[in-house]
Amino acid sequence: MPFVAWVDFDNDGDLDLSYCGGYGNFAATKLYRNDRNGVFTDISCLDNVENGVIIWGDYDKNGTQDVLITGRRGSYDYIAKLYKNQIDTFICDSINSNLFAQVRYSSAAWGDYNQDGNLDLVITGSDNTNAMQIFIYKNLNGVFSQISTPEIVPASQGKAVWRDFDNDGDLDLAVTGQKLYNGSEFETNLYSNNGNDIFIKNLNANLTAARRSSLEWGDFNHDKKLDLVLTGQSGSGNYHTKVFVNNTLNENTQPNQPTELTVLTYSDSAKLIWNQATDNQTLATGLTYNVRIGTTTGFRQHIGCKCFPRKRKFKNPKTRN
Repeated sequence: MPFVAWVDFDNDGDLDLSYCGGYGNFAATKLYRNDRNGVFTDISCLDNVENGVIIWGDYDKNGTQDVLITGRRGSYDYIAKLYKNQIDTFICDSINSNLFAQVRYSSAAWGDYNQDGNLDLVITGSDNTNAMQIFIYKNLNGVFSQISTPEIVPASQGKAVWRDFDNDGDLDLAVTGQKLYNGSEFETNLYSNNGNDIFIKNLNANLTAARRSSLEWGDFNHDKKLDLVLTGQSGSGNYHTKVFVNNTLNENTQPNQPTELTVLTYSDSAKLIWNQATDNQTLATGLTYNVRIGTTTGFRQHIGCKCFPRKRKFKNPKTRN
């Protein structure tokens, strides 16, 4: 199945389009630059894959969205490849890419699970021996290292998602998919982040096991707790979509606002600097921010929204309401 992701990879204020996928011997990874007025230009420059994902995140904190692709490039040729975004080109980070699990029927997700301000990574899928794999990679200033995850059951044909489902301030992990290549066993599990690179299976979740599955978090009932929607194939062979209500005791608390916003302007760019916010659970280095740029305070039409680190440089800013 194809995987689609929107991203403003060139920092010009509009969303560009990326996808990967294919069928049989056909695989494709496409990147289309949004030139506005409904015009998209094909600038595809990444490895072609199918049975995988394309995900974006600024892992090296240089102000541009980098990209990871996973999937099958050819017969028994599976990859997980990381590219640095140079705005006008993408360069493969071969050192980190050689560390990552090479998988298809895969899922991957960025998330700062240890709250150090760096995007960490989870990758799950099946390798070229049809063995299930799952790995968490800790990011130390742009250099990744694998951590031990004995509690986490690997899966393919599913999804892995970071979220703080227990509202203790750090990111936990949800994983769904099949545990064996023949599809006879599958799972949907939650893993609590206990700190110090330790993840423990939540035995009280009681989620439906599924394969060919997906899941996502959202607070649908506005009780300040993330609920879960799961879709996929159950053990009976039937497909289903279920919503699970989060009954965790703790509520999410709103962080304080950041203070002392400063704008440094240059000939063709601007840099925003502010004092970090705080809340009752999450470390200051683990918080991200929504930034709106415009000419009218509180005006919401045609406003782009992103998560940024503490400092962000905007190249060739364009005036927008």
